[in-house]
Amino acid sequence: EMVTFSDDQDSVEAFLARLKLLLPAEITPTLATEQEWEYACRANTTTTYWWGNEYDPKMANTDHLDQKIWDEGVCTTDVNLYPPNPWGLFDMHGNIDEWTSSFWKENLIDKNAEEDVEAIVVRGGTYLFHPREARATHRDYRLFRNDLSLSLGFRLLLRPYRT
Repeated sequence: EMVTFSDDQDSVEAFLARLKLLLPAEITPTLATEQEWEYACRANTTTTYWWGNEYDPKMANTDHLDQKIWDEGVCTTDVNLYPPNPWGLFDMHGNIDEWTSSFWKENLIDKNAEEDVEAIVVRGGTYLFHPREARATHRDYRLFRNDLSLSLGFRLLLRPYRT
């Protein structure tokens, strides 16, 4: 389930570390890599959005009319306002950008491409931006770990502990 969290990456990592103390030893809370995030967003689809190639304003919270202004009090919507994708995940497109555990790389295919350890990838698009930024393939980044935004959050994963 999505947690809106208007905090920085270091605070997210601190939250995950605190949560780890409350979970069974074999479970690790973490953020998805950007590839895992896209896999979950697509939910076995191959289209621009999980519901098809054309944007539908009844499916996600974005600024599809290019009219939203930060100061007008527009904001995120409740998680269950829009339908979930085929895997039951809500708001994979729009509502908020989500931190991933991945550092920015210009070229994802090149395994030797250098990572920018100051730039963390966010995915999903927000309620303030055009639907093109909410596409399953759209990548964005935050230049600093301490970036704050009311349209930035994270999606928690629980992984089995690996030795």
